[in-house]
Amino acid sequence: MGGPVSSTGAGTCDMHSQRAQKRFFTANAVHIGMNVREAVLRDLRSTKGVVNAELMDDDISCEVEYFERNTKTQVGLEFRNDGYLEAMRRQVRICIFCTEDFEFPEAPSMYYMSDDGIVMGHEVMQCEMEAYLAREDLVWISDNFIMYPDRTGCGDGIFVFKGKEYPGIEAYPGCTNGIITIPAGPSDLALKSRYGIENRREIATAVMAFDLI
Repeated sequence: MGGPVSSTGAGTCDMHSQRAQKRFFTANAVHIGMNVREAVLRDLRSTKGVVNAELMDDDISCEVEYFERNTKTQVGLEFRNDGYLEAMRRQVRICIFCTEDFEFPEAPSMYYMSDDGIVMGHEVMQCEMEAYLAREDLVWISDNFIMYPDRTGCGDGIFVFKGKEYPGIEAYPGCTNGIITIPAGPSDLALKSRYGIENRREIATAVMAFDLI
């Protein structure tokens, strides 16, 4: 997982997100007799940038949860993957192995927050970059992550990774509450090992989760 990677320009982001979701969820008619999970897997595996996609059973799901609850950043700072913890509350989880050609929803996912929930910094998406570069009330700590010096909260700061909504999953009969999230490095290795994927930097790992009605 990379290091720390907005509020203005949201309309552009929404437009990109909708296009990505439309391409991702082809929503081909589900063949008669085909399990909806198989239909989602079928479409995922034929999506641009996807190397493979596999259903996650409880064993690997819990193994990844253990890693996510016990991972720090590369410089030893606290880290919490709320996106994966949310995925664990969904009924179905699918591991996606993908290249940079796979299109994620255009929305921030990494935040730096205080114990009492104050957002002290966050990721900036490419479509929002120009607006944030013009501001003087923030500090850039990387090429896509900003901090607000005037915002403080209680306790120590923690990096929080949030899941991204995938409402397009509802194009499949009986599916709802779709999200996608990126697991941390140890989870990436565990998932690649479980499903026989070569550990190469150009292959990333994502987890999609959704509920069945």
